[in-house]
This record gives sequence, structure tokens and C-alpha cells, in this order.
Amino acid sequence: MDIQNIHGHTEDDHDDYNDDDKQEDLKKEIRRITKEINRLNMSKGEKIQEVKEKEQELKRMKQNKENSNKQKMKQIQNEINELIEDESNLDANIRALKHNYDELQKQPKTTQEQHKNNPKQHKNNTRTTQNNTRTTQEQPKTTQEQHKNNPKQHKNNT
Repeated sequence: MDIQNIHGHTEDDHDDYNDDDKQEDLKKEIRRITKEINRLNMSKGEKIQEVKEKEQELKRMKQNKENSNKQKMKQIQNEINELIEDESNLDANIRALKHNYDELQKQPKTTQEQHKNNPKQHKNNTRTTQNNTRTTQEQPKTTQEQHKNNPKQHKNNT
């Protein structure tokens, strides 16, 4: 027998509502990441085009042997290097976002399967995760306390 809360909803109704909200939030986050990946890909394309243009300008200057513009050639080469670095950073950001996207794509299926199989187990898993987080956070303090209590042992370990 389900006990209704003040608003007339059972605990199971509340869990379903939260799952729906979580699913919607995941969908929004996936859409946001997809838009960000597309934006970064466009930016990357612009950087690649700019690198090509600068390389062409540098090549033209070398062919014309414009010795008087050595400073300009150096400047262009530096700009090319910066653009290539920016492109590399964009690649790294895109890879990270794609990884997040993949993880989010897996998450809704996992959440739904957990609730269908055993809603109480899901609640227990959440508590276990919270307890594990607390335990992990406490460990460095314990190690620091050990070093404070026995500095000679710390020196021997390092």
C-alpha cells in the first residue's frame, strides 16, 4: 500500500517525476553539447582556412624573395603557429565534448534500466556512492595526519 504525501502523490509518483525531469535534463545537455561541438567544428574549419591563407601568403613572399619583409614573414609564421595551436586546442575540446556526449547517451538507458529492475536498489546505490565519496574525501586527511604524527617516516617514504 502506497502512502500519499501532502500533494496526493505517492513516493513512486515522485520518483517517476524526477526520472522524467532527469531524462529531460539529459536531453537538454545532449543538445547543448551537440551545438557546442558543431560550433567548435565551425571554428576549427575557420582556423584551418586561415592557416591555409597565411601559408599561401608566406609562400608567395618567399617566391618573390621579399627580403625587406623578413619581419612580416616572421610575423606570419608566428600567426600560423598560433592558429595551429588554436586548432589543436579545439580538437581537444571537441574530443572531450564527444566523450561527454557519449557518456550522456549511455546514462539515460542505464537510469531507466535501474528503475525498471529495482527502484529500491537505485536508492541504495545512490547512498553507497555518497558514502564512497565521503570515504575518499577522508583518506587524504588521514594520510596527512600520519605524516604530521611521524615526519621521519614521511622522509623515508619520499
